Amino acid sequence: MTRMKKGRVSLVGAGPGDPGLITVKGLERLKEADVVVFDRLIGTKQFFETKEGCEVIYVGKSASHHILEQDKINELLYNYAVNGNNVVRLKGGDPYVFGRGGEEAEYLVKRDIEVEIVPGITSATAGLAYAGVPVTHREIASSFHVITGHRKNNEPDTTDYSTLARLSGTLIFLMGLSNLKNIQAGLLSNGMKEETPVAVISQATTPKQKTVVSTLKEIAQTMKIQPVPSPALVVVGEVVNLRKNLSFFEKKPLFSKSIVVTRPKEDNCELSKEFYEMGANVIALPMIKIEKTADDNRIKEVLSSFSQFKYVIFMSKNGVRLFFETMFALSYDARIFSGKIICAIGKKTAEVLLNYGLCADIAPLRESSEGLWDILSPLLNKEDNALLVRAKNGRKYLSDELSKKCSLTEIFPYETKKVKAEAEILSGLLKNKQVDAITFTSPSTVTNFLSYISAEELKESDVYLFSIGESTTKAIVDAGLRVYAESEKADVRLLARAVKNAIYEGEWRE
Repeated sequence: MTRMKKGRVSLVGAGPGDPGLITVKGLERLKEADVVVFDRLIGTKQFFETKEGCEVIYVGKSASHHILEQDKINELLYNYAVNGNNVVRLKGGDPYVFGRGGEEAEYLVKRDIEVEIVPGITSATAGLAYAGVPVTHREIASSFHVITGHRKNNEPDTTDYSTLARLSGTLIFLMGLSNLKNIQAGLLSNGMKEETPVAVISQATTPKQKTVVSTLKEIAQTMKIQPVPSPALVVVGEVVNLRKNLSFFEKKPLFSKSIVVTRPKEDNCELSKEFYEMGANVIALPMIKIEKTADDNRIKEVLSSFSQFKYVIFMSKNGVRLFFETMFALSYDARIFSGKIICAIGKKTAEVLLNYGLCADIAPLRESSEGLWDILSPLLNKEDNALLVRAKNGRKYLSDELSKKCSLTEIFPYETKKVKAEAEILSGLLKNKQVDAITFTSPSTVTNFLSYISAEELKESDVYLFSIGESTTKAIVDAGLRVYAESEKADVRLLARAVKNAIYEGEWRE
């Protein structure tokens, strides 16, 4: 009898909150994983990197509450690994920095499970950097010291404050918010100066980051006036004063703004990244998904008579990708495009064509069906044959116009399907004014969004709506809603810029 080969458990540090701070090796392990087990401090954006079919399990550990107790988490990891799965245990920060990674690794190794550690960036350094506080500085602090501020089950604080108070370096208390009074009292009673600067950094490296600065004498009182949520770092030392000049993250143009991205999951990473880079809190809520149609026989039929076409027109980058995927599977290649006039609806579609070695002859600056028709209309005559590659349920404007002017053949490599949204969660966010903007990237994202959230609810929420182009804008306006801004072209970077520019027009809701 053949014994099943055991899997491996990789304890991967996800970093302190910003999804961009995970390591390259950490991302590689996520892509390979059959199962991902993660805590509450992990940004969901990282799960875009998992493969199809990967099981994602939330175990929700926090200081006072556990979805699963630690021993159950240990058993969970073991059971998946012993059955041959590659498991990623995704932990906030670094697995071995106050993350109980050592306990989990020991448990698994004792049971003959292969364990790998992929270190992560700890909040003890990154959190300070994002708040504009260097951990060390040649003229101010030549060392730093990391202490856990969390106490298990209300156990007494046994920290050696007499030693810490004599140190000249930076003191960093992780998870120290609930123990702040003891930290303050312990350091003051052992001789640390009352005017020593202190910073409390809440939800460090995330768009919800908030930094409160005070002195050791006043910090407890300051936090009563300016409370912040956990998790939070408590930083004690002269380096805190450097924040005045070195703070950068909280100055980003969209910092703390919450923006909904309705783009399909396959395409939303680029737009989400643009917003993340500007400091926004991105709420990924895909309204549609791209699904390949069972149209291979039709494409095969078209390819067999490809010589008849003078024009080949691509309406989207997904159409290009799926057309070529089928074309290659049928043993054709780009040589069949010799002598054709190749048209793309816009710059992005033309860029994808370039990936297959084809340069679009026509790609209008006005990236829309109307813009493409403005160029094609004077060129066509009744004798011309045109092939239009588009979504099965896409707009028919160009189809209708082409069929009036020339002989038209259409193929549909894909269609857009409605995605079930977390309507209750979104509705709650809107009612509580926790969404600042919603971006729409096609008419279908608008239609599907409004099947979950009514136009009236959107109006009452006072949220700003942004559109990627004229057809999307029309869908929003036809629903009785106002478009705050439309991107100059159908380009996600320009859409992100339109949202950013809205900040400086003076009307953005605070």
